[in-house]
Amino acid sequence: MKEYLVPFKHNPYRGNQTMTPEQRIENKRTIDTVTGCWVWNGSILTQDVGKHYGRFRVGSRSDNSRGFITAHRYSYLVYKGEIPKGMLVCHTCDNPKCFNPDHLFIGTHKDNTQDMIKKGRHRFGCTFKKASPPKQ
Repeated sequence: MKEYLVPFKHNPYRGNQTMTPEQRIENKRTIDTVTGCWVWNGSILTQDVGKHYGRFRVGSRSDNSRGFITAHRYSYLVYKGEIPKGMLVCHTCDNPKCFNPDHLFIGTHKDNTQDMIKKGRHRFGCTFKKASPPKQ
């Protein structure tokens, strides 16, 4: 996934105004007053991996850097800074549509898994039919 912080230029038919990254991302949110989550109102990833995460377009067609980044990763980049290579942006709130930078932290896959287990979101001992031992 390409991760570029290139300002978005509006469609020339609407005027060639440039928005800051903060303005772009804040236009796509609804704030949940109970949880404090910034709920993503834009497009959502639909594939199995990363399903339900907000999707944000970045880059430029002119230099072929156009692509997508998840909303929570983009929010972390805009409000907190660089994401070290190979690291995840994890949620303290466990809401995949949340991109509130106060709810995000950097971690490894192990950190994210330990967080999931600590919060009771892991299914221990689940089996799948394909993995079941043969009947005798």
